[in-house]
Amino acid sequence: MTIISKKVGRGCSGIIKSENPNLNTVTVKEDRPATRDYRAHRVRVVVNDSDIFTEVPTVG
Repeated sequence: MTIISKKVGRGCSGIIKSENPNLNTVTVKEDRPATRDYRAHRVRVVVNDSDIFTEVPTVG
């Protein structure tokens, strides 16, 4: 698995898709609401205003 360190949201999403093309990546701003439902094929990439991810992306 590729180590992701302070990547921009688009780059982070691209790495996730290259590691597992079956996952859908969704970029979400850190201060915006998001649904709480669990989806086994979704990875949320939470980014700040500078488009830097602020949480470790996880499936769900």
